[in-house]
Amino acid sequence: MRGQALAAARKIIVDRKNTMLTMRAVAEEAGVTHPNLSHHFGSLAGLHAALAVELIRELLNGLREMGVSIDKDDDYQALVDRVFELFHKNGLARVLAWLARSGDSDLLKPAYELVTQFISELAAGRSAGEGARVSRDALILVYAAFAESLAGPLLGSILELSAAQRKAVIVQALIGANKA
Repeated sequence: MRGQALAAARKIIVDRKNTMLTMRAVAEEAGVTHPNLSHHFGSLAGLHAALAVELIRELLNGLREMGVSIDKDDDYQALVDRVFELFHKNGLARVLAWLARSGDSDLLKPAYELVTQFISELAAGRSAGEGARVSRDALILVYAAFAESLAGPLLGSILELSAAQRKAVIVQALIGANKA
C-alpha cells in the first residue's frame, strides 16, 4: 500500500503540475482510503517526507549508475544534465520546496542523511581537500538544480537565457571552481 500511495503521489506531482498534493488526491489516485494513508504516513507532511526520500534515492542511484567521476569537463556536463533532469522531471524540487515551506526541519533529516551518505561515498579514499571539493560541488549542484526547477524558466526569460545556457553557467562554475 505504501508503494502504491507513493506512486500515486508521484503521478500527481509529475502529471498534474498545477494540482496540489493532498491526502485526498493521493487516496483517490491510489484507490485507497484516507485513513489508510494516515496510518502509513501520519500526515500530508509525512507523505511528502517519504516521497522526498524515495525521489532522492532515485537521484542518488542514477548518479551511482553514471559512475559520477569528474575527471574531465564533459563529466560536469553529464552530471549537471542528470541532476537537473531528476530534480525537474520527477518532482523532487516541488516536494523539497513543500517540505522547506513547512518549516519542520525534522521532515528533511532522512533526505539530508541520504545525501550526506552519498557525498561521503564520493569523498571516500580522497584527500581532505578533495573531499571538501566533492561536498562543495554537491552543494552548488543541488542549489542550482533546485532553483532551476522552481524558477529557471521565469528567471531565464528575465535574463534572456535558455535552459541550455543556464545549465552551461553551472557547468562552467563547477569547472572554474575546480581549476582554481
